[in-house]
Amino acid sequence: MKKVIGVITKNFGFKILAVIFAIFFWMIIVNVNDPDISKQFSVAATIENEEVIENMGKVYEVLDDSDIAVFTVSGSRSVIEELSASDFTVTADMSQIQGMSLVPIEVSAQRYANRITITKVNQNMQVSVEDALSEQFVISAETTGTPADGYAVESVSVSPNVITVSGAESVVSQIKSVTATINVGNVSTDVTDKVAPVFYDEDGNVVDSDNLTLNRKKVKITATLTSKSEVPVVYETNETPQDGYVISSILCSPEKVALTGDSSILEGLEQISIPQSAIDVSSLTKETSFDIDITNYLPEGVSLEDSDDSIVTVIVSIDAMQEKSITIDSDNIEISNLDSDYELSFEDDNYKFSIQGSKEQLSALSDEDITVSIDASGLEEGSHSVKVSIDLGQSQCSVVSSPSITVVLKKIDQDEDAQQDSSQDTDEDNNT
Repeated sequence: MKKVIGVITKNFGFKILAVIFAIFFWMIIVNVNDPDISKQFSVAATIENEEVIENMGKVYEVLDDSDIAVFTVSGSRSVIEELSASDFTVTADMSQIQGMSLVPIEVSAQRYANRITITKVNQNMQVSVEDALSEQFVISAETTGTPADGYAVESVSVSPNVITVSGAESVVSQIKSVTATINVGNVSTDVTDKVAPVFYDEDGNVVDSDNLTLNRKKVKITATLTSKSEVPVVYETNETPQDGYVISSILCSPEKVALTGDSSILEGLEQISIPQSAIDVSSLTKETSFDIDITNYLPEGVSLEDSDDSIVTVIVSIDAMQEKSITIDSDNIEISNLDSDYELSFEDDNYKFSIQGSKEQLSALSDEDITVSIDASGLEEGSHSVKVSIDLGQSQCSVVSSPSITVVLKKIDQDEDAQQDSSQDTDEDNNT
């Protein structure tokens, strides 16, 4: 025993010094091979005890992504390299809120807790707390896109059509309308979809709903399609304005209307007619507009594609009547039903007639539009006064009165004709 103790205590100071040097060199080796390093992590905080705010009748909003905890972990490389974001628990306890704006962030390690050091970059989560508001809104149904040719949207509905929105009063109070939209582009049958409602403020701007609580995320929307046809609008007006005035033009806007309904009815529908009774021009002396509800003249089972297009405007332009004198050469007067036994000549070389109409109508009238003729049926040899027929073609002008002209009929001498024919035959024989 004494021998063992002697061995241990012999040169004891040198042995202690050797141990110290060994530890020192071990630490140097460890630090060289496994040095201390640092690594930064970003982990979203789990928010706890949110009911504390809710029970106060308030709501909160995290500001500037401050719920993302950024922290630095220091320790030996062998430990740090094994750590990942999932090895840390990050919480923000709303029951610890300070000044209704800051919530402390706590970070703890699930592994190597006693071998690492955690240094937080952001100590608190910043929040905005305000009064809560819950309201109900009616959802409007709308469509986007254009159906296939020959089809139109007859109706669009959404179910359920009411949504409850809860959240910060400053956000919920901005909402003035809620819309669900379905795409009907190039479709020819009824279509149904589930869509998320979109919220709008009074200026038509979208209200961000990310921080709002909705009693439903999506709603069912259905668009019902029907056959479509576009037909012209025509009008009747056989009346004339007051004496001394004339209708210079009539314009209808729109000229066509888009209709929907039973395809069998639409196929046979060529036009929509506005009756004469809807356009009373009898007392007019100046341009007048008539706003006419076209739905009154639609057949049963047919409706307008857009109910806002129900009014058709007919503009009747009225001008003071003017007269214009025209001269017609007798050579240009057509003769009809002249007995072949007679020849007809005119008393004068040319004749003047009066035409009336608006200034615009008279200006548009050309000589090519005018046809003058007389009827010689029943006339015998001698001088006769016959009525002249004046056709103005497509012009809306009119003849002031039915004029008469004097013509002379002379019976053709048959003997003289025969002699002329014989003389012609003799001349032909001599030439031969």
